[in-house]
Amino acid sequence: MKCQRAVHFLHLWMERYDLLDGRRVGNADITELAKRLAVEAEAQGITDKDIVENWDDLHSSLVDIMRRRHPAPKSTQ
Repeated sequence: MKCQRAVHFLHLWMERYDLLDGRRVGNADITELAKRLAVEAEAQGITDKDIVENWDDLHSSLVDIMRRRHPAPKSTQ
């Protein structure tokens, strides 16, 4: 259940910061976003441990979300 909460939180968090649009993000921005993520996740009762322990599931779920939101262009061949 914690994994589902973490995935849901990350999905909404990434949408809030427009991180699902495929744009490039610089190192300074990544550092700032990581700090925000940790603070906001903790405020929702999601610990760093929850994220780390469930990283494979979180990663797979986020990739699925991004694929649905940004499907690959269809081949014209």
